[in-house]
Amino acid sequence: MLLSGCTTVPSTKDQLIQARISSQKYCYTEPLSEITQRLRSYLSACYRPITVTGSTVAVGVIVPVQSNIDWSVEEETIALGTRFTVTGLGKYVLAAQVTGPEQACSTTLQAYAGNQIWTNRFETLDKVARNEKAECPY
Repeated sequence: MLLSGCTTVPSTKDQLIQARISSQKYCYTEPLSEITQRLRSYLSACYRPITVTGSTVAVGVIVPVQSNIDWSVEEETIALGTRFTVTGLGKYVLAAQVTGPEQACSTTLQAYAGNQIWTNRFETLDKVARNEKAECPY
């Protein structure tokens, strides 16, 4: 998958959160530390610098294409929890906020997407939080 200039993707964490493309709040009975560790492990394994190889058609000829994407995950402490932010190609594309007790939930997760393309990661983050098997997208 390549990010193109055809869609607007936030350039700052604040823009990502304020864009309001967010998941529902997921609710878990497991402790905050367990959910945080699961997300930390998944995000750091899946969003690291990679080289994407493929092909494209240019002037009727199939041309190999190689693209380097320097994915990175930033982790920061926020009120009652942790925020993970994923960047790639200098843009903020995905965030996951894990927070402590809220009503009947021991832990909650809310994810934010840089644009509609990234909303398909919300269910994957929920699977990871529930300790279910989830594949990396690349």
